[in-house]
Amino acid sequence: MKKRSLLKSADLFVLPSGYEGFGIVLLEAMTCYQPVVASDVGGVPYVVENGKTELLFKSGDVNDLADKVIFLLKNKELRERMGRAGYEKAKEFSWDNIAGRIVKLYRKILS
Repeated sequence: MKKRSLLKSADLFVLPSGYEGFGIVLLEAMTCYQPVVASDVGGVPYVVENGKTELLFKSGDVNDLADKVIFLLKNKELRERMGRAGYEKAKEFSWDNIAGRIVKLYRKILS
């Protein structure tokens, strides 16, 4: 898949959205072991873990965005560690895990 190939070839993934519902694109990047720099909007903080799988920046603050991107680009070991942590975090959102949670919820409601 061309998208995965492109994601894997990057040093990091940046999502400077002013609005983001859930952030499925973050999960796609995380499954490619990419550390993430993303704005602190919408569902983004729910998908990622600030400082562990990615770095959040204040939406609209271009200096904060630039600082975080430069910081990660200068820290290869941190990028690799965040990439691995992001991959593990993304597993929580696999279809198998989500389906299992829904089944548990239905069983709880029905009991």
